[in-house]
Amino acid sequence: MRTVPVTFRMDAELRKAMDRTLEEIGIPFSAAISAFSRVVVRTGRIPFELMTDDAAEFDQDELLRRAESINNGTAVLIDMTKEFEDD
Repeated sequence: MRTVPVTFRMDAELRKAMDRTLEEIGIPFSAAISAFSRVVVRTGRIPFELMTDDAAEFDQDELLRRAESINNGTAVLIDMTKEFEDD
């Protein structure tokens, strides 16, 4: 697959934090951006919600409900690993 350079600006501290996190995960920055891009193209949407801080607090309650369903065995699990496979 032919690749092209992509340049964009990012807050320096955010980039450092991103690099540390990706290092823990074990993937380079470019691979993370490529994976994100593949998911956007395949699904036609950004793979996460963008929201205000107020909405994020509501979302925290939903996360707690979901965690409870995982703990009590009523959660439905979906395998998303195919989203990150090469075409």
